[in-house]
Amino acid sequence: MIKTMKRSLVLAAAIAALTAIAVPSMASAANWGPVNTIHTLTSPSSITFNIQGVTPATAFSCSSGPRFSAQVRTPASSLMDLTSTSTLSCTGTGQFAGCNMAVALNGLPLWNADGTSGTSNVKINSVNIEVTLSSCAASPGPYTISGTLAGGVWSNLNRSLAFTNGTGLTITGSGIPGYAVTVTASEFIKDTTSPFLSL
Repeated sequence: MIKTMKRSLVLAAAIAALTAIAVPSMASAANWGPVNTIHTLTSPSSITFNIQGVTPATAFSCSSGPRFSAQVRTPASSLMDLTSTSTLSCTGTGQFAGCNMAVALNGLPLWNADGTSGTSNVKINSVNIEVTLSSCAASPGPYTISGTLAGGVWSNLNRSLAFTNGTGLTITGSGIPGYAVTVTASEFIKDTTSPFLSL
């Protein structure tokens, strides 16, 4: 009987150890919900694109971000499809000082909000942005910003996604060989459609 108890304790310890290993990896992924719902996502905050490695410091900012239509996948998925959007009007600083900028978000519906890494590192996949300039001395472009925007933090309470120096994007075109671009927006997307999004 003592041998049986020892075996049971060893087995229980082994199961507990395996569970402790498995739980963190399972906990990192998150699925969007409610399944098979369509949402209107606005961007009420300003959004800034900072171009790294350029002197003087160069960026462009928009008073508000994009407006997306989005669909939560079925079956349940960590990917949410962004299916349509709008063009932004922005202004530049640094080498883009004095420029008015038309910012077109291309390639939809290939963009998606990716919760695979959990709520503290939401990514926007397949980003493809075309920027054209007017009213300034800089080359009018077009410039292309592309890549996977990483580092987003999703809030179920506020139903919004924030980026603080989000990474993973590159700008090319008109003499720019490829500089990294970071993105900051306190509400890059915000859900305004009930039943509200969760991740």
